[in-house]
Amino acid sequence: TSSIIGGGVTNNAGNLSGPFTTNGSSYNTIAEAIADQAKKSKTTVTQGENIVVTSGTNADGSANYQVATAKDVKFDKVTVGNVVTNGATGKISGLTAGNVSASSTDAINGSQLNAQGEGVKNIIGGSTTYNPSTGELTNTNIGGTGESTIDDAIKNVNTAATKAKTTVTQGNNIVVTSGTNADGSVNYEVATAKDVNFDKVTVGNVVTDGATGKISGLTDGTVAAGSTEAVTGNQLNTTAQSTGD
Repeated sequence: TSSIIGGGVTNNAGNLSGPFTTNGSSYNTIAEAIADQAKKSKTTVTQGENIVVTSGTNADGSANYQVATAKDVKFDKVTVGNVVTNGATGKISGLTAGNVSASSTDAINGSQLNAQGEGVKNIIGGSTTYNPSTGELTNTNIGGTGESTIDDAIKNVNTAATKAKTTVTQGNNIVVTSGTNADGSVNYEVATAKDVNFDKVTVGNVVTDGATGKISGLTDGTVAAGSTEAVTGNQLNTTAQSTGD
């Protein structure tokens, strides 16, 4: 019997005595050994960070543990293909350029944002600089206006344009007609009116004086049947003298 039981049990004149040894442990009774070995053979599964463990029972009565990731997880670093999310740096690297459109939900990488900043810099032109670290565009003299913002530069140009604007108004004896040149600039055609009014008009030596009502400086006009030339007082006086004689 002692040999069947094993474990170092001895048979002393029909009395079986321990200790009973199995799996490196000693027991005084078989019941004690069975209970302890059953306890040691039990498996437990505990959930750590990012893990959820759900216990159940298999059809044969054995324990079953379903192990799954938690819905809310926390990692120091996650790598998916070439994309690395690093908790220490707070950065996501290895991104392929995302689609840029009104409906896009793709992540955009730094090179795409830099290209956009450079594009805006080139549109502004001049001495504009772009700082990719801050996203700041700087130009202290936009369009030669001395202004550092587009809004102020436009205001400057508007003010200068207003001051530089030329208007032509018609005064006495003048007619002004406005039009547009081929380049979009304004053209003013200035001409004398058909009906004019002057205080005095001098043409060569001939003076027409509105104050005196006289025309002076005339050369003797032709006196003939078809003549339309003005004659002078001198000519009229000569004619009178001749008639008197």
